[in-house]
Amino acid sequence: MISKSNGGQSMENTWLRLDNAAKLYPAKMSAYDTCVYRVYAILKEKIQPDQLDQSISDLKKRFPTFYVKLRNGFFWNYYEPNDQNVILKPETGEITRLLDGRNNNGYLFSVQYNQSRISVEAFHALGDGAAAIEYLNALVFRYLTLLGHKIDPMGRIATIDQESNKEEMEDSYEKYYTGSQKREKRYNNAYQIKGTPFPHLTECGVLHGVMDSAALLNAAHRYQTTVTKFLTVLLVQSIWLAGGDDAEKQTLPICINIPVNMRKRLPSKTFRNFALFFTAKVDAMNTMGTFAEILSQIEREFEHNSSIYSLQRLLNANVSVEKSWWIACLPLAIKRIAINAVAHTINDNHLTSSLSNLGQIHLPDGMIPLIDHYGIIPPLGADMPVAVTAISSCGKTEITFMRKIRETEVEKNFFKSLESEGIHTTITTNQPE
Repeated sequence: MISKSNGGQSMENTWLRLDNAAKLYPAKMSAYDTCVYRVYAILKEKIQPDQLDQSISDLKKRFPTFYVKLRNGFFWNYYEPNDQNVILKPETGEITRLLDGRNNNGYLFSVQYNQSRISVEAFHALGDGAAAIEYLNALVFRYLTLLGHKIDPMGRIATIDQESNKEEMEDSYEKYYTGSQKREKRYNNAYQIKGTPFPHLTECGVLHGVMDSAALLNAAHRYQTTVTKFLTVLLVQSIWLAGGDDAEKQTLPICINIPVNMRKRLPSKTFRNFALFFTAKVDAMNTMGTFAEILSQIEREFEHNSSIYSLQRLLNANVSVEKSWWIACLPLAIKRIAINAVAHTINDNHLTSSLSNLGQIHLPDGMIPLIDHYGIIPPLGADMPVAVTAISSCGKTEITFMRKIRETEVEKNFFKSLESEGIHTTITTNQPE
């Protein structure tokens, strides 16, 4: 809900309620569960900091929901406009750490650069990965135009000559809520990936694999499935193999958390959060199933859990909790305790890993020759030791593993499987393996 605004098109002297999903993150964030993720674009020329800094300032009016600070109300958090500047910084090697507002003028996102890479790290309450990509696209476009490149946006990019609108600022969960509903309970224990934690709980390992998008798509099509389902099967097999002689993999299912960008299911244009999450479960296996056997289970799970009917039920259940009178009446401090408890009840031991595929990023034709590829790094979460993301752009797909353990067996198995499918992958990592 936007208050005191001019038709919902401006946030000057206004406040903005957090969307339904955003309300979870301030309650659950910690140094060990930062709720911060990174999206980035790797360009083909070295970054010019002055032009990048100007680009950040130029986007302030176009993305009013990003240029905010988080405030505490008596019942809920809320946003208000931030009049300070975003502080552009070189990358330090720290990844998706807890955002320190004191060192970033109170902003919930940061912009960093390193050689030819522009990175945006965002607190998940601000928006989901799709929203951050919209911002990154606009930032890179503005930066390239300041360098003198003449690029037709082709209606694919938010540009500074456009005004923000109420559709971009809306809480789409609230808009598409159709009535009170209870959550469907499926919280059985899942197989947990074992490993040696890093010495410091905020330390993480990040491994990127870059491959040809067409080769990946062709491999998925050979199995008559989508890229997301293809990658989910490989991830399940890789986790099972990495388990070695762990007997629990023969008694507990492997459960993969899959986010769905609801903008592709409902006509939303929001630049905030609008994703829902479902679980794809593969039954416990005494011996690893064939690709076809696992795919059959994955297909059934996707068909049931990612149908618009199931997702609408989930959306309604999530919003219903927020609308319940007893939740609404609780002071914010008590709400945080309750929300955090519910979040851990849902996540703890009920998920094995997650796989988030943002799909193909459709850039203006004039930007493609200037960019090598995009990437995304998931949050450093407390509920699972390994998380995976994928994103495709400029003819390349980057698959990223974020892990909280030293062992890399899951990643090794995964990329070996890709190679066996004829998909050559270039690997980089922040940790010596």
